Amino acid sequence: MLPRTLTCAAALTALCLVTGLCESQTTNISVRVLNARNTKPLKGCSVWLEFYPPGTQQIVEIERKSGPDGVANFHITVPMPEMVHVSLPWDYSPASGAGDVKTQELLNSGAVARFGPEPNDVSTRVSKKPGEIILFAHVLPWWARLIAPLERE
Repeated sequence: MLPRTLTCAAALTALCLVTGLCESQTTNISVRVLNARNTKPLKGCSVWLEFYPPGTQQIVEIERKSGPDGVANFHITVPMPEMVHVSLPWDYSPASGAGDVKTQELLNSGAVARFGPEPNDVSTRVSKKPGEIILFAHVLPWWARLIAPLERE
């Protein structure tokens, strides 16, 4: 009886390893924030990734800071949402119109957010990687950040 139990346990373990059912699967999405004027990385920038998990109406919001390379890394567990939304805080003016990105296209080929409907000089100088969103931003001057809260009221 014991060898049969061990054989079943070994078969179940092998099945889990082959199919990946026993592993906790995560998908990595990175957002690279670049200065829209010179394409240099913007470090320390808060980046928001928002999505609705399949079958729910509760939004998931994740915030990460970009590192010295301008990259903010996000780890999302499956099932993956159909779309993800990327945004920056108000003290950065998103030059590329942050918005919704189809998740499957993002994972297959990456995404470069553009200034408008047509590619421009800055957005054509960078190369995207699978799983990466490239987002351009302008850092607002200190005086604009000072008066921005007053303009909202």
